[in-house]
Amino acid sequence: MIRGWHWHLAISLVAMMAACVGCGQRSEIPPPEASQSKTQTPQHSDDQKTQSLRRGVEWLVQQQAADGGWHSATYGQMQGGVGNTALVVYALAQLPDSLRSSVQKPLSRGIDFLVANLEAPAEERLRASADYPTYAMALLLSAMHRLEDRGWPEQQSRLRDELIAAQQRQKQGWTEDDSGFGGWNQTAGGIGDGKQSGNTNISVTCSALQALGATGTLNDDATSAALKFLARCQNLGATTTNDGGFFFTPVADDPLNKAGTIETAGAPLRARSYGTTTADGLCALVACGVPKDDPRVRAALTWLDRHDSIDIVPGFPADESHGSSAAEGLKFYYYAALARVAREFPESRPSKSKSALLAAIVEQQRPDGSWRNACTLMREDDPLIATALAVAAMSP
Repeated sequence: MIRGWHWHLAISLVAMMAACVGCGQRSEIPPPEASQSKTQTPQHSDDQKTQSLRRGVEWLVQQQAADGGWHSATYGQMQGGVGNTALVVYALAQLPDSLRSSVQKPLSRGIDFLVANLEAPAEERLRASADYPTYAMALLLSAMHRLEDRGWPEQQSRLRDELIAAQQRQKQGWTEDDSGFGGWNQTAGGIGDGKQSGNTNISVTCSALQALGATGTLNDDATSAALKFLARCQNLGATTTNDGGFFFTPVADDPLNKAGTIETAGAPLRARSYGTTTADGLCALVACGVPKDDPRVRAALTWLDRHDSIDIVPGFPADESHGSSAAEGLKFYYYAALARVAREFPESRPSKSKSALLAAIVEQQRPDGSWRNACTLMREDDPLIATALAVAAMSP
C-alpha cells in the first residue's frame, strides 16, 4: 500500500503545470512520425476522430501497472506514478459514457491507487511530498465527481476539505496585500499550520477552483479571495496592457511568466498574456460563478478570439528562443485547455474551431496510439502526459 501523497507531478502536467523545467532523467526520443502543417489544417472524418480517441485510450490502458498506477518511463522523478496516474484518471473520467464504460476496471484501479494515499495524516503527507500535491488532489476530485455513481463520498469530502484549507487566505497567515492571496500553490501550502510557500499560479488555482466549483464547495469567502488572485493575473484595466488575457503568476518579472514582460515608460511592468494561462484564467472565472457576460470573461474570450491559433500556443514573442520553446512545449496542455473553453462557451471561437483542433490532434497521433511532444521543455515528451492531455482534449 502506498503511504503518503507521493505527488511526483510535473508542471507541464497541468502548466495543469507550466513552471518547472527539466528536473529528473529523460530518455531521448525521436520526433513524432507526423506533424501538423503550419499552413494547412488536416481533414479527418468524425469516425476517424472517434477511432483515434479509442486508440489513445487503449494505449493508456496498456500502460497501467500491476499496482493500478501509471508510472513514467521518461522521467525518474515521476516513476512513483501518483502524478501521472492523477492525470490519466482525470482524462479517462472525461470520456463519453459509451467509451468510459469500457475502461471502468482500469479507471477504478487507478482511483484505488490514488485513494490509498489518503490514509496518512495531512501534515505527514505534506512533509513526505517532494512535488505538487495540489494538482493531483484537484484532478482526483474532479474525476470522482464526474463518476458520481461510483461513490467515494468520504474521500471526496476529505479532498474538498483539504483543497479549501490549501487556499491562501488569512487563516494561513496571508494578507490581501500579498500577491498570492486567494490562490493555490503547487505544494498544497495551507494544509499544515501557518503560511506555506510553493509557487502560486493561475494553472493550479484553476484546477482547484474547477474541482471545488463542480462539487459546490466554494463559499463566498473562498470565491471572493480567489477573484482577487485572478484579478492580479489578468491584463485588464492597466493603462498600457489592457488586452484581457491572463499570465501565470502575479509577480510580473517572475521567470515563470514564460512570455516575458511588457515595459512602457512611466507605467508598471506587466507580464504578457499567453494562450494556456488565458484559457485557465477564463475557466477559473467561470468556476467562481462569474457570469459569462461579465467584462472580465468577455475580455478573456476576446483575447482568445484574436489569437486563434492551434499550431502553437499564442502570446509568445517570436524573437525569443525560450518563449518559442515554451509555446511548442505547452502544445498538448493548450489543446486540453482550449477544449475546456469550448465546452463552457459553445458559441466561442474555440468551440467553432473544435473540429480543426481535433483534426490537428489526430494528425499527430503516433502509430502505437500515443501522442508525444518533440519539445522536452514542459515534459510533454513523456507520452503518458501528452496522451492523457490529448484524450482529455478529444472528449466531448
